[in-house]
Amino acid sequence: MLTPRWVWVLLLVLAAIPIGFAVGAWIGARFLIPADAGLVGGAMLFWYGVLGMVLALVAGIIAIRGLGPSPLKLLALVAAGLAVVLLALVGLRINQQQVQPDAHRQLPTARIADESTVVSAEIDTGLPPACWPSPQMLYFGAPPPELAERVHLARVSDHEAEEIVVHNPDTTRPGPWRAALDVPLSDGDVLRVLLDGVTGPIQPREFGSSLVYLRVPWGRTTFSDLLLDRKAGAIIGHEQVIDGTDAWHQARESCALPELADDASCDCAISSQPWPRPRAQAHRNSTLGLLLLPGLFGPGETGGVVATTPIRALAVYSAPDGGLDSMRQIEDFRELHWREYAYEAGAAVVTGRQGDWLRIELADGSNGWVRPGPAEQFLSLAELYAGTMTHLVRTWSGRLWRQDRGGWYADPSGHVGETAVEVVATETIGDTLWLEVVIPEIPPCGGGRQQSARGWIPAWDENGELNVWFYSRGC
Repeated sequence: MLTPRWVWVLLLVLAAIPIGFAVGAWIGARFLIPADAGLVGGAMLFWYGVLGMVLALVAGIIAIRGLGPSPLKLLALVAAGLAVVLLALVGLRINQQQVQPDAHRQLPTARIADESTVVSAEIDTGLPPACWPSPQMLYFGAPPPELAERVHLARVSDHEAEEIVVHNPDTTRPGPWRAALDVPLSDGDVLRVLLDGVTGPIQPREFGSSLVYLRVPWGRTTFSDLLLDRKAGAIIGHEQVIDGTDAWHQARESCALPELADDASCDCAISSQPWPRPRAQAHRNSTLGLLLLPGLFGPGETGGVVATTPIRALAVYSAPDGGLDSMRQIEDFRELHWREYAYEAGAAVVTGRQGDWLRIELADGSNGWVRPGPAEQFLSLAELYAGTMTHLVRTWSGRLWRQDRGGWYADPSGHVGETAVEVVATETIGDTLWLEVVIPEIPPCGGGRQQSARGWIPAWDENGELNVWFYSRGC
């Protein structure tokens, strides 16, 4: 029969096992296991836990031999209570992992309904597929749960990571396939994006220093567009996208049949409704063109934008036809707001025009008026875009416009962000300069084939910012 002392001895020994294991594993994970240990880290964690357990048992035996009945009882009760708390926390953690799987584990692939069903569900672009001028990418907003559940995020501590790392699946092996993306964050951690059930490789694109765009293929026609913010360490945009190419071909073939000639879905004149043309026009500080000032800017391709020699001061007035009392002499091109118009060749940004006078923006944010001389040439946007490598800026809307049957229609281009484009025509309609652009199938600076498109866009967006600029230094 056990005496009361042996009861406390047994309780202390049993409590020391989970306490020692937990403390040893924590110390090993926090201070001893290197960050790049990989799969070996799990085995190292276990053995550090075992070592902690052994040390805890040794400490318990020493305490048993040196303590009297009352201190031993108190120590055993405290240890038992701590062990119960630790076991409860472990059980709670295991339960949370079962409810919401951890992003580092292999996750079951969620499956959606037959893709043809998804494609045909509530496609609403303002035009039936038979009336589209070309195949369209259709944007449906927030994805359904069966797509959203395929995307998993986890933060990983890896302060040595500097570039985005893509883990594409080996599509020569049987599916289902997974892809992953490691994105270094501003705080030094890495955001790991795990994608379950992809049907092909992924290729992220960076916009500036903070945004990463990713199109994820879930099937032949179903995609997700993800936008990741490095500063927030999160996905700030997730939109479902459907490739309408099949729908467009099927509608064109069906509407060519005599028995469907009178079908409402094939009567584009009736079913199409014009959309209002966007009221996008230049604001007061919108860029209208560039002014070449050989008296301030040196020639291009000289190791950067440099000043000319000798300097010829530029007279700037507070108003067109201003008097001498309002004149300011500019002798340094850095006092101007300028941009490159050719390789390492600078020019002043023009924001207004009145007769022979041009309004330019100064570096301090103010404006002034100049009257160009014979050697000072003004280049309009149309002249700047002609024969240069133009591109859509990263903030453009992603839509191209067309005029048909007296109305304007907006079509999704299938592109977002900075995209290579060719300006093939310009036209002023009302107060807005419109540009006819072609997105080439093969970008001039490489990057693989892309979906080609053609249409019109306003030169400025609704905030007065340019929609198109050009690579002054080439690729």
